[in-house]
Amino acid sequence: MKDVHKSALWALISIPITLFAGYFSYAMAHGSFAFLVIFLAPGGVIVSLLEDVIHSSSSLIVVGLLAQYLGYFAIIHGVRKLASWLRFRSRRDASA
Repeated sequence: MKDVHKSALWALISIPITLFAGYFSYAMAHGSFAFLVIFLAPGGVIVSLLEDVIHSSSSLIVVGLLAQYLGYFAIIHGVRKLASWLRFRSRRDASA
């Protein structure tokens, strides 16, 4: 459960990343920083699936930020679990 809490706290970084990437890739640079869209991908997939259901643009933004947070949480938690598993496996192989 401690890993879930740490992953949830680390996933909060998704909010400034989303705002930064969205602002610089669309508003300020008019698409010249298109590579920043990669940082928006975790939430973009979920929002694209829910786009037909959501009709208000303000609720789309809220759902987008929530989807971004959940996407980053899943990625961070998965990477932490994989790293933990690899460390455990390497210690087990070294002691055997």
